[in-house]
Amino acid sequence: MTNLEERRQLQADVDELLRSNQINVATMATTAQKFLKARNWKKAKSAVEAAKNLIVVNYTLNEVLVREKVCVSFAECRRLTENGGVKVNGSRPRAWNMKVPPGSVVHIGKDKTFTV
Repeated sequence: MTNLEERRQLQADVDELLRSNQINVATMATTAQKFLKARNWKKAKSAVEAAKNLIVVNYTLNEVLVREKVCVSFAECRRLTENGGVKVNGSRPRAWNMKVPPGSVVHIGKDKTFTV
C-alpha cells in the first residue's frame, strides 16, 4: 500500500493525462482512474506509467533544425525552408513551423540527412 503523498501524485498524474489530446493516452488514463477508484494502487500506477510511455512529442520543423544545429535561429530556419533547402519525408514542407512527427526523415540540401 502506498502513502498519501504517492496517491495524491498518482491522481495528479491521471488528471494531467486525461487532458491529453491523444486518444490512446486518454483511454489509458481512464483505465488508471478506474483502478484508483477501486483502490488498486499498483495497477493504477502501472497504467499511468503505460500512458506516459504512449505520449508522442511532436516538434515543429524550426525547433528540430535548431536542435540539430542546422540553423542558428528560427529566422534562418524560415529562410532555408521557404527557399526549398529542406525536405521532410521526401517532400517540401508547406510551412517552416509545421509539426514533424517522430521518425520523420529530414533532408537538408543535398548531403545532410537525419531522423527526428
